[in-house]
Amino acid sequence: MRPDQIARLRELQEKLAEIVLEEADPDNWSGAGTPMDQLSRDERGNRYWEKKNAAATFALLERTTSTLSYSPADGEPAAQEVDIEKQIAKREREAQALLDGVMKKARKTAFDERAIGKK
Repeated sequence: MRPDQIARLRELQEKLAEIVLEEADPDNWSGAGTPMDQLSRDERGNRYWEKKNAAATFALLERTTSTLSYSPADGEPAAQEVDIEKQIAKREREAQALLDGVMKKARKTAFDERAIGKK
């Protein structure tokens, strides 16, 4: 990468870090401070998407940070690209596993609420 591209990525990294801190703050989510059983359907849905968006922004920050930590002096360029692809794939699998866990819990909660008769 050219030095100007690296500088722009560092600026992007700073911006993304600020956004992650804002989006991941539970006080900024829909229905903050309200018990889950008192949230409306829309608030629960909005809250879910706000969490998902924060996770996606965090993943982008991680990738940017990983790209900046990449050193062209280490090994062969082709081998480095493969290594980066492996790291990206690993992070995507980790993010998907986390999302699957959250979704499973959300489905169970929704099922339990329907079974009990809560809205």
